[in-house]
Amino acid sequence: MMLSRRHFLAASAATLAVSPGAIAAPAAPSRRRIDAHYHLLAPPYYKDETIWKIVQPTLGNLPPEQRDAAINWSPNMAIEEMDKNQIETIISSVPIPGVWIGDVAQGRRLSRLFNDYAAQLRRDHPGRFGLFAPIPLPDIEGSLAEITYAFDQLHADGIGLFSSYDGKWLGDKVFWPVMEELNRRHAVVFVHPAQPDCCRNLMPGIPPVLIEYAMDTLRGIMSVLLTGTAAKFPNIRFIFCHSGGLLLGATGRLDSAGGNLAVVREHAPNGIFPELAKFYYECSNTADDITLRHLRSIVPTSHILFGTDSPYTSANVTTSRFNKNHLNAKDRVAIERGNAIALMPGLK
Repeated sequence: MMLSRRHFLAASAATLAVSPGAIAAPAAPSRRRIDAHYHLLAPPYYKDETIWKIVQPTLGNLPPEQRDAAINWSPNMAIEEMDKNQIETIISSVPIPGVWIGDVAQGRRLSRLFNDYAAQLRRDHPGRFGLFAPIPLPDIEGSLAEITYAFDQLHADGIGLFSSYDGKWLGDKVFWPVMEELNRRHAVVFVHPAQPDCCRNLMPGIPPVLIEYAMDTLRGIMSVLLTGTAAKFPNIRFIFCHSGGLLLGATGRLDSAGGNLAVVREHAPNGIFPELAKFYYECSNTADDITLRHLRSIVPTSHILFGTDSPYTSANVTTSRFNKNHLNAKDRVAIERGNAIALMPGLK
């Protein structure tokens, strides 16, 4: 289903007309969860015509209920869904395509629009919204400026990046000036998958969300690890989406082949798995018992965060799966809330 930009903008007009604080938050029941994977559908960001043209097909592929939730997004709707799913705080991140569309000025403008809106949302609804601030990589100068603004002025909880940019994955040395600054700040970095140019429309009719996003998460993880980026910048706390994407399906190959490869011996002399265990992973769309058991076999429970991928995926999908797993009470509370607070104390 194709959607008109006029339809979307009309639906979001009321939100654009007033600041987020002008909408009263509904009364909330007892809450405890922190959602580390939430796509803030900030109207100033989606108002951009270039962004809308990219987003339109994705929205058209969603089930009607989710499509309507995305088109009609508002702070009130977000808080209502949070309360239904016992979520106290969502940490906002930019959805695909992000803020870099190949134009430096546009990337810088979109970053600032998104971050200012998200920060105002947090001020207007204390305790309900956090921020993984997007930066306009691969624009190094603009990214460094936005990191300074996001942390020093907006007090962001972390920085939001994608697994690849313009055919280069996150560990590429061209990005090291940005990694150096993030390392200096001991930054939390939330990494969302992308769809690189190499792998678009490989199988016509099959959306990238089914395969390519999970694949690019694995590529991003291996890039950060096997370029030496993780070792060179050890103070960066990386969070990877969807329990590492296809990482869990590759553990056998990593185990059997990894030790025989020079690049692995160089950057992971003690083996790949101790290095993977240093990263953090959120469990949106992967909160079922089988997947979490596999993830916990290679990653400490303290490095797993709760996430929903809302509003593109209903928060109820993750919470329903999570509620059915066999975690003990201590581990359950840690994943739902405690691990996020340990990583980002400002959320407390």
